[in-house]
Amino acid sequence: MTRRYITKPVWVIIVAIITVCGLPSHAGRIANDSLADEPAIAQPVNQKGQYVNLHPFHTSIGDCHYNPKTKHLEFSIRLFTDDLEQALTTFGKAPFVLDNKRPAEALLTQYLLRHIKVSQQSAQQQGGVASQPINLSVIGKEAANDVTWVYLESADCNPEGLIFRQSALTDHFDDQQNILNVEVGKQKRTLMFDVRHLERGL
Repeated sequence: MTRRYITKPVWVIIVAIITVCGLPSHAGRIANDSLADEPAIAQPVNQKGQYVNLHPFHTSIGDCHYNPKTKHLEFSIRLFTDDLEQALTTFGKAPFVLDNKRPAEALLTQYLLRHIKVSQQSAQQQGGVASQPINLSVIGKEAANDVTWVYLESADCNPEGLIFRQSALTDHFDDQQNILNVEVGKQKRTLMFDVRHLERGL
């Protein structure tokens, strides 16, 4: 029996419906998983050598899980490879191509750590509230078909009062939406980020 694939246009429509309707995080995972079996699509370029977008929406989906044993936040985020390469080409001011032959390149690491951040609210002595950044490290990447997984991990942290920033690709696409399914203890929430909402609290 021939295996059926869900094409990228269909997948981005599913994500758009999830975004508009505010479906729970497991629905985002279903849409996310459907992309894994999608066949690779060669990305065309125009006469100037510039990328031509193959999809009308720009979206990423990721998961963040707090590991109580290590006290670390563990991220896995999936982005369209062509979108990421465009952003990194602009960011590094030189053509950039992702592949699995090299570990997470310095430019990719620099870009991700600039756009993906976590901080923690802490009470000050005078009653105010301040936020302290939590160190993140890029621990790997994996390209599969036309998507790229990136993996990050935090330093030791307390799972309370967390503030997330996910602005990856929003500097390159005005319509970029980043979806992050967060699971910290008994809390499970889907956080939505775009150019107007770059930070969300848990």
